[in-house]
Amino acid sequence: MDMFTVQSAILEMLVEELRDSQPEFGAVINQILQPQSLDERRAHLRRLGALWHDRGGEPEVLAELGLVLAVKTDTDPGIVLSELLIAYGVARDEQRTREKEADLARRMSELRGL
Repeated sequence: MDMFTVQSAILEMLVEELRDSQPEFGAVINQILQPQSLDERRAHLRRLGALWHDRGGEPEVLAELGLVLAVKTDTDPGIVLSELLIAYGVARDEQRTREKEADLARRMSELRGL
């Protein structure tokens, strides 16, 4: 058994564990695995990428998950990875923006009190 086969098996187990233990992830993964148009699959992949960020997942693990989903859905891995990671990045940027806005509001409140 080569290293790629071992890693693929581990990633398959990750997908199954997520589907079983995390209902939100499981629902989105199940939607991704359904036969559908590429545009619909892209939308579900973006939802998974944003959800992954919101739940504190690491982007490296998301990329590995994406490779498994690409194989399982016979979708170009470049498409799967780009949709997942772009959505992850957008969610991260939105979080940073919210944090900066909250900080600015706090500072403005402090200045008003002077």
